[in-house]
Amino acid sequence: FYTSAVDFFRAAEGDGAELYDTFQGTALVLEIAIGAAVVISIVMILVVLWGITVNVIRPLGRVVQHFERMAEGDLSASIEQRGNNEIGKLFSSLARMQEGLSTTVGRVRRSSQGIHAGSRHIAQGNTDLSSRTEQQAASLEETASSMEQLTSTVSQNADNARQASQLAQSASQTAERGGNVVGQVVDTMRDISASSHKVVD
Repeated sequence: FYTSAVDFFRAAEGDGAELYDTFQGTALVLEIAIGAAVVISIVMILVVLWGITVNVIRPLGRVVQHFERMAEGDLSASIEQRGNNEIGKLFSSLARMQEGLSTTVGRVRRSSQGIHAGSRHIAQGNTDLSSRTEQQAASLEETASSMEQLTSTVSQNADNARQASQLAQSASQTAERGGNVVGQVVDTMRDISASSHKVVD
């Protein structure tokens, strides 16, 4: 029995040592696999971060810069083409938006120039109208002055006409008295002539 127990313990010890060696080997393999997995994960994370930075973050930063330039009124920046992915579609949409804004701004600028030219023409017309109005006002003042002079002249002519009428009436009365006097003289001359005939006789 003792010999069997010793053999058993020896066999168990051998099996345990073998199992321990197997476990150590397996643990080492697992440690290597875990280390490799960690290294591979780190490398993949770095690659993914690099890819996200290159393909997403930097392009989005350029998109933000383009938007800031547009907000400041600069529509001349060139927008690159970046394929058919989501970032590329974003850049394409940004380029179309910039082109549309440029077209709209050009139309607004041309309309503003037309409005400015029209405003200048209107201002010039207003200036000409103001000048003509001043000239018309001066002409009206001259006309009013001439009308006043004409009214004064007409009033003087009326006074002169009244005086002439009075003079004519006085002359008529004087002529009538003169006619009477002449008639009296003629009668007197006749009487004298008759008296002379009588004297001759």
